[in-house]
Amino acid sequence: MPKIYLAGPMTGHTFDEANDWRKVASTYLAAYKIETLSPMRGESYLDSGVLPNALRAPGIPARDRNDIATCDAVLMNLLEMGDRVSIGTFIELGWSDILRKPVILVRHVDCISQHVMVNEMLSWDVRTLRAGLTLAKDVVNR
Repeated sequence: MPKIYLAGPMTGHTFDEANDWRKVASTYLAAYKIETLSPMRGESYLDSGVLPNALRAPGIPARDRNDIATCDAVLMNLLEMGDRVSIGTFIELGWSDILRKPVILVRHVDCISQHVMVNEMLSWDVRTLRAGLTLAKDVVNR
């Protein structure tokens, strides 16, 4: 079964805000027999307000890096990023690039992430989550 990693900002969002789009993506992709890997899984203990910028999180980078290594594509949603760069998300972009995983980025045209290094690592750059999901489905079901 194909797998898609769901990358996107968490810091500064509530647990539900960080997880809502991932639930939508998982439901949509499951209809096409595509498994999703969420960095939010097993993190429900964080459901206590706005998520902090964690200074120590043993095991999380290893799990997320392994998820990217074993997935078929990465869907990165930056629609709700605001004016804060998501360091963890961009580290995941770097892992995706070095592991040669296709990356579908969903962001606004004027997103703070507009940068040559980011732009050159992308496979696709779209403006809506629906467009990103449709593309992700097609990429892994070729």
